[in-house]
Amino acid sequence: MNKAECRKFVKDLLQRLGEEPKISEEEFTELFKDFDEDGNGTVSKDEMELFIKQARGEEPLPPKKVPEPEPVVEEAPVEEAPVEEPPV
Repeated sequence: MNKAECRKFVKDLLQRLGEEPKISEEEFTELFKDFDEDGNGTVSKDEMELFIKQARGEEPLPPKKVPEPEPVVEEAPVEEAPVEEPPV
């Protein structure tokens, strides 16, 4: 299911159950991105089951993904070789 299909499916299902999603549109978008593991814009049926539980508030929302910081590479000090004066 793509994001629009997923949103409609969840909303329709919850309305039939007499409920409304307990997450904002922004949270829905972030949650969808979390379940779209391969980034192809769709989620599987198994992923959808957990998605619905989270939309209903039955399961906690996943923690926000925070990008790993870039490793800091410090350059070692370069010792300069002594300069020899040419003989005069």
